[in-house]
Amino acid sequence: MTASRGPSGSRSPRSSSTCESRSTPKRSASFWAQLLPGQIPDRLVVAEPLTDGGFELEGHDLVALDLGHTDTDDTTCLHVPDIDLVVAGDAVYNDVHLYLAESDPDRRKAWIAAIDRIEALRPRAVISGHKRAGRADDPHTSKRPASTSAISTALTPPPPMHAICTTR
Repeated sequence: MTASRGPSGSRSPRSSSTCESRSTPKRSASFWAQLLPGQIPDRLVVAEPLTDGGFELEGHDLVALDLGHTDTDDTTCLHVPDIDLVVAGDAVYNDVHLYLAESDPDRRKAWIAAIDRIEALRPRAVISGHKRAGRADDPHTSKRPASTSAISTALTPPPPMHAICTTR
């Protein structure tokens, strides 16, 4: 692999269309600028898709892995196999509330599957995309949080009344 751009300038091919569609000035103004006033720049820079599935940085291969849905669609992470590092992006949170606005029971199952995929890499360090300041980049942060199951249960709609009550 050869690096023409670093991690902030690259994305996996799968995330390309999602990234471009969510990075339009109209989308930025109508969603992100409203959600995060004064924090979104006027000029957005969209990363270029990776052609080789990764790149090299300072002698280390960084491999982009498509994770599917986590807190949003088409999430990726970067794996650095020779130092057992995962830069988890939106897939892993560390001691902060989960972003569930784009979530439903099936998408939460996909998120759990993404966390399982990261765990299968057996990283020594996991850099969370969202974390409380001062928290360590511990591989245990990728462990499936107990709250994920509780959230799935709590947000699953109850069965319709006709399935609970019967009339004679």
